[in-house]
Amino acid sequence: MTVLVDTSIWIEYFNGKSESLDKVDYLLENNYAAINGVILTELLPTIIRKRQTDLSFLLQQIKRVDVAFRWETLVQYQVKNYERGINSVGISDLIILNDTLENDIPILVRDKHFDLMEKGYKFKRF
Repeated sequence: MTVLVDTSIWIEYFNGKSESLDKVDYLLENNYAAINGVILTELLPTIIRKRQTDLSFLLQQIKRVDVAFRWETLVQYQVKNYERGINSVGISDLIILNDTLENDIPILVRDKHFDLMEKGYKFKRF
């Protein structure tokens, strides 16, 4: 099993929030946790700036989901969002959505954009 762990969850995890601790620990202990380049790009600058080199190294060792998309697909996702009244989803969340859909893997996420998009897209949550 592979589960894409979103930036929102990693931030909670690093801050010791109990809602995410057990799930992320379980995924890490069983080598089920996955990350993609977008999520790393959202996390690493702060970690590097804080000189948390061990954490930076460990995050980069987690299983990677390839970011593979066509811009036309992201445009279609955004049009569908607009048609449903969802006007604030950024490109990074669209890429992460695409990764879950294209790779048919669940996502562990706590982000309002995914809550809004859940009815329009058949992605799986962990």
